[in-house]
Amino acid sequence: MHGGYFYPQENENFTFLRVPKSLFEAEKYKCLSGDCILLYSLMLDRVGLSRQNNWIDKQSRVYIYFTIDEIMTTFNYAREKAVGLLSILCKYGLAEKKRQGLGKPNIIYLKKIDA
Repeated sequence: MHGGYFYPQENENFTFLRVPKSLFEAEKYKCLSGDCILLYSLMLDRVGLSRQNNWIDKQSRVYIYFTIDEIMTTFNYAREKAVGLLSILCKYGLAEKKRQGLGKPNIIYLKKIDA
């Protein structure tokens, strides 16, 4: 079944992600895949939720939780691909993982874009 058409009198009922244009424009990030950019955008969305939940460390840095299983489910990818996406974001200085211990999810610090 196909979706319906949009009509002028209707309000859009979508939730949107912010996708930083500099991830497409800055030379440093030119080789990032669309999946990496989308993962960064999803993580950026979670930063706002983390602020609301007061997930802030002792150095006043906001952190998020986004487990490998959640990445796998969100993108419908195998574990290796999900781990790879997060590793690439870390390699480019866009994210930093901090282990919490056995059975606890990693804390992730999303980092600002160097444009």
